[in-house]
Amino acid sequence: MSPKCAVISVGKDNDYGHPRPEALAKLANTGVQVCRTDLQGTTVATSEGKTITFNKKASPIKERAPDESTQTETVASTAQVSFSPVDAVKIVSIDLEGEITIIKNTSGAEVDISAWKLVSEKGDQTFVFSAGTRIPAGGTLKVVSGPNA
Repeated sequence: MSPKCAVISVGKDNDYGHPRPEALAKLANTGVQVCRTDLQGTTVATSEGKTITFNKKASPIKERAPDESTQTETVASTAQVSFSPVDAVKIVSIDLEGEITIIKNTSGAEVDISAWKLVSEKGDQTFVFSAGTRIPAGGTLKVVSGPNA
């Protein structure tokens, strides 16, 4: 029995050259669909014991060109359709006294953060982003909470 899907957990622009072209070629030759964390962000697999569901859409390897410019375009076009690149959204500033958090989209594509949650480490406070909340490519979002909001 051969796998239908593979998840490759690899850091973007890693010093090791992973994933190796030989490994990608073996997966492509067997028609395995692939999710890559360097291209698609955090991948979560869920199972009830019979089937496995992924939070990302896998794609055949042969659709990806080996050069980085094409890979970036693949991520950008996926992000505009339905993919929220979790790794591209970073908290860049936290003012605990003023209760202000600045979030930045470091990717080259707009990110939809509808229903994402910002959760405090202390006090179990949760802020849920409303439907339609988006951060433009390279843009920032300021969240103000507490009595000054």
